[in-house]
Amino acid sequence: IRSKFEITNCLIQKTFADGLDGDFCSGKISNSTFKETKNDCIDFSGSEIQIIDCKIYDAGDKAVSGGESSKININNLIIENANIGIASKDKSVVRITNSKLSNIKTAYASFQKKAEYGPAQIIISNSKEQNIQYKVLLDLNSSLIYNGKKQTGNKKINHDKLYAL
Repeated sequence: IRSKFEITNCLIQKTFADGLDGDFCSGKISNSTFKETKNDCIDFSGSEIQIIDCKIYDAGDKAVSGGESSKININNLIIENANIGIASKDKSVVRITNSKLSNIKTAYASFQKKAEYGPAQIIISNSKEQNIQYKVLLDLNSSLIYNGKKQTGNKKINHDKLYAL
């Protein structure tokens, strides 16, 4: 909580809950691997984070989650096996470049969960997806920009059913 950090060359594996969870932090995660987390692999709220050259395998829920006005910049991330690949929630902006997602139920989810925040956004360039059940889940007014092409959600999603997809 409210920390500045730099994590490099780490392995976070077989966690009971989230692999790495931070609130109101600023930092950088690089050259690190996350495996077999029971919940989210990387989860930040109200934070400014860089994720560079990392790998995520077997996330129990979300591989990367940003919420509560977080700004997360991701470059060269590999994700294999997750319920949700990248989630941006509650006025957060997640930027993804040169990344690969495979075997994911929902690749990208952008939504507003808490009334005191606004819609969220995901911006993607030069990334690849393989064996994805649902590419995009967009809540009302939340958006995704994929290689310069913008999509905006036109209906409210049911958050209780979010994981039933």
